[in-house]
Amino acid sequence: MLFRSVCGGDVEKAELVEQVEQREVTIGQLSGETETIGEYVMLYQAQREALRAKFKEKDNFIQQLVSEKEAVQAQLSEVQTLMKQLVTGRTRENRPTTSHEAPSPPPPPPSPSSLPLHLRQFTRAHRITPSPPPPPLTPQLRQWTVYSSFCQ
Repeated sequence: MLFRSVCGGDVEKAELVEQVEQREVTIGQLSGETETIGEYVMLYQAQREALRAKFKEKDNFIQQLVSEKEAVQAQLSEVQTLMKQLVTGRTRENRPTTSHEAPSPPPPPPSPSSLPLHLRQFTRAHRITPSPPPPPLTPQLRQWTVYSSFCQ
């Protein structure tokens, strides 16, 4: 009987050792999975931070576009106003005058310093040079013009 209890104790001890080894393997697997979960959390946080930075950059770009659009609209409004002034000035010049009314002199061009910066840069870059006067008429051309005006 003593032998059975000693042998039975060894069997129980062997079973307990086997259970401990299985649990140690399970603990090792769970530790590995816990580390993997931690790595996934860190990866998720890094991706979220990258997305936040990307969205912030996108918002800043949109704000920049909005401000540029407003600036261009303001410049367009200025150009439209100047064009209206220019057109109304020309229509006044082209208006027929009565015999007792002397034609009004054309308004002086605006001084370059009074123009906004973007228009000053535009006028400097796109200066209009007057065309040269036509060449004098040769005697043959004068005859031809007299003849053509006579025939009409």
